[in-house]
Amino acid sequence: MYKLLILIISLFICSTSFAASATLKWIPPTQNEDILGYRILYSQTSQHYQNSIDVGLNTTGTVPNLIEGTWYFSVVCYSNYADSPRSNEVFTTITKNNLNSPGNLRILISSK
Repeated sequence: MYKLLILIISLFICSTSFAASATLKWIPPTQNEDILGYRILYSQTSQHYQNSIDVGLNTTGTVPNLIEGTWYFSVVCYSNYADSPRSNEVFTTITKNNLNSPGNLRILISSK
C-alpha cells in the first residue's frame, strides 16, 4: 500500500494581480518501485478534488493561480496499474491580506 504524507504548504502571493501559489512537499512511500509519478489534487471543497497537477517523480510541487478562499490538497502516486489511495488532506486559507514573512531565520555568531 502506498502511503503519502504532505509536510509543507508554502504560500506565495503576487500583489499586482491577486493570485497565490501553494507549494507542497511530501514523503514518498517506502515501497515505491512501481511508482511512475505523483499527482497533486486540489479543490475548494474538502475531499472533492476537481483539479490536479502531475509533478512526475518530484516530491514537491507548486499549485499556481489560487484565488481567495480555502483550498484543500492531497497527493496520489500512480503506476501503470492504478492510483494509490490519497494522502492525508491539508488545507490553507488565502486572503488578500496574506503576507509572506521571512522564513528559516537563523543567527550566525562568529568570534574574532
